[in-house]
Amino acid sequence: MTLPSDVSNERVVAALVRAGFSIREGGKHTVAWKGSTQVSVPRHRRLKQGTVRAIVRQAGLTNEQFLALL
Repeated sequence: MTLPSDVSNERVVAALVRAGFSIREGGKHTVAWKGSTQVSVPRHRRLKQGTVRAIVRQAGLTNEQFLALL
């Protein structure tokens, strides 16, 4: 499955929260962490597919798991 190519950062952060990540907002990025895993999500209105792909990989999720969380 392919990831969406124009998704809002709010939806990405909400998906990470549903995956069990804690959130801290500040500055230009939202930081999500779970255990020793830390993911930085840019606070842009829309995130490109490559950025979303990198966030999903850093979070240790598969594309299918992430899409189910959106």
